[in-house]
Amino acid sequence: MYRRTVLEGLLTTLMLGATGCKTPSPLADIKNYHSIDAHCHIFNASDLPVVRFVRYAFLKLYPELSQKRRFAPKEPDILDGLLELLLNMLGANKAPRAKDEALVLRGMAKANPFNASEAGASRIAIPEIAKFISRNATSSFSARSDRSGTSSSSQLLADRIIEAGGGDLRATRTFRRVDFDKVAADAFSSDSVIGVYLKWFNLFSLYRYELLELLISRSREQGLTPTFIAPAIVDLDKWLRETSGSSLPDQMIVMSLLSRRNTNPPVHGYFPFDPLREVYFRRKMQGEVSSLKLCRDALTTHGFLGVKLYPPMGFRASGNSGPYPRKIENEIGRNGLSHDLDLALDDLYKLCVELDAPILTHAYASQAPNKDFGLRADPAFWSPVFQKYPTLRVCLGHFGAFNLLSATRPSDRFPEASWEWTFGRDLLKFPRQRLFADMSYFSEALTLETSERAALATTFRQWVDRFDPEMERLVFGTDWVLVAREQKFEQYVPQVRSFLQNDCGIDDARLKRFFEQNAIDFLGLKRRDRTRQRLLEFYSANDLDPPRLL
Repeated sequence: MYRRTVLEGLLTTLMLGATGCKTPSPLADIKNYHSIDAHCHIFNASDLPVVRFVRYAFLKLYPELSQKRRFAPKEPDILDGLLELLLNMLGANKAPRAKDEALVLRGMAKANPFNASEAGASRIAIPEIAKFISRNATSSFSARSDRSGTSSSSQLLADRIIEAGGGDLRATRTFRRVDFDKVAADAFSSDSVIGVYLKWFNLFSLYRYELLELLISRSREQGLTPTFIAPAIVDLDKWLRETSGSSLPDQMIVMSLLSRRNTNPPVHGYFPFDPLREVYFRRKMQGEVSSLKLCRDALTTHGFLGVKLYPPMGFRASGNSGPYPRKIENEIGRNGLSHDLDLALDDLYKLCVELDAPILTHAYASQAPNKDFGLRADPAFWSPVFQKYPTLRVCLGHFGAFNLLSATRPSDRFPEASWEWTFGRDLLKFPRQRLFADMSYFSEALTLETSERAALATTFRQWVDRFDPEMERLVFGTDWVLVAREQKFEQYVPQVRSFLQNDCGIDDARLKRFFEQNAIDFLGLKRRDRTRQRLLEFYSANDLDPPRLL
């Protein structure tokens, strides 16, 4: 297994007590490329159902399904402590809601300095970290021997933070005087895995416009000239049964305001479609809104270029079947749920064909609220959609691990059995269709040992040679802000480029396609494309300067 889930690396480090890991050395030669970031995020904690997203999608503490689970998830001691600290940091800072940020962007309110920069946010975060370790690191040693409850998990995490900050565990255990504020600050600023994650948590308390500026500046520092940014909103509330702090209409407005700024690069993103939300609406559940109508409004009025789908929450691109979370089935009924999900998705595909709107879909078995739900993101379930809608533009996110068995595999032998090979076979089957995959969050470029990296490069070259020799179907994306939790993220772009160029032998012409030109085709930004025309109409309606568009 190459690709890691978001907190897997941190949990391993915490349990082992390590404070660092091997990372690549910097590259001396960084060639500048024009780039389109076709897969990124600038959401903060108020845009997510953060408690259940962390518990289910990151920590894998899954809820109950209508059918009995075949695997009972194990809960390492550290998890509850990690969740407690994360919520303390974000709760103390109160990530700005979308409607409040909209007032700032309109000049009707002043920005909160604690949300306007990383340094400002850290002035709230570090004292919260100090409180956490002070509260949990000073209990008696005998009490610490019980690792079964929340308190002991918090104590274990506190130990690791103290170590990362250069503190003395013996002193805390014998109740000697410890400067917890200094230890917290040193741990936060350290290059250890703990420090990287503390700074990553800190990002989720920032304004969206600040997260955007950080993405742009860090892309430039890594040798890119961003020419277009396409951030994706996500809608996870119904599957996780927790309401985000910022409503979808409010998120739509704040992203629209970011698109209206006369600055470069242009920013136009993807609005989320959740078929389950649409089913709730169609079954006339009180207070529900149509996910399909929100998508149409976003695409036709608010400057969005496309739609984001998140199948690992619990649905397939086509051919849905259960089980589904028991509480959802109890609330809206089990009968016909799969059929209704398929109908809702079919109506979305029709809308995207009508408006020529691209679809970005999560296509890796990660960040799912159940062990098996991630498998519903399999590209195999897209093949019937491609057959039915030959003009649909689709990009499968998170290409490049070659380690998941596809439902339509010809055998169990890798790499032919992989999700990537299933996508490649569709490229050959539908050669005229605008089908793409992005290499966003390609953490392998930063984490693989030499032998593993060489093996992955061999597989990658095989895929390119067989399915896409001119490399016209692979698209660049960072998956910011999630990828920022990787150690040495400042080397992410150079290392991705090095993997493609040096390990895989991809020449400069194909690299240019990868970093920018393929995304122009996927997103519909060519001169006569309807998506481009929609954006130009948005510019005209909001007195924006059209030439800034590609």
